[in-house]
Amino acid sequence: MRHTSTTLLMTMFLALCGCGGDDDLSSYATSAVPPAGGAAAPARGTFIGRAWVAMSGPERGSVIAFLSDRSFLMSACPGPLQVSQWGVAGERIRWLEESVPVEAEVMLPSKDQLQLRIVGRDRPQLYVAVSPPFACPEAGW
Repeated sequence: MRHTSTTLLMTMFLALCGCGGDDDLSSYATSAVPPAGGAAAPARGTFIGRAWVAMSGPERGSVIAFLSDRSFLMSACPGPLQVSQWGVAGERIRWLEESVPVEAEVMLPSKDQLQLRIVGRDRPQLYVAVSPPFACPEAGW
């Protein structure tokens, strides 16, 4: 049963990554996240519209996606899906994680690797791109 619910959650997550969506998410906006349509994204925006899984750090196994409509999707693997907004602040990006503002530098060592250097943390968070079909493993990472 757990495998089925995990697979269903990831299928829904990846389906959301592929669509622009017309929903009004303005209720998630705060002063910590600049509104959509603001500054251009760092790293030429090549991290946008892809699903990424964390390979290191405290978020290891989490899946994230930065969508072009400035929706930010995050799910612990396995765990609940969170949807908030992300924005650009100079050369950094910002998003809300459980109502807490997070700010990070974006680095792309390769087309399928994303590093986020989160302000206040010693080491960058390493993510790798995932493509459908993808499901969280039953056992821990």
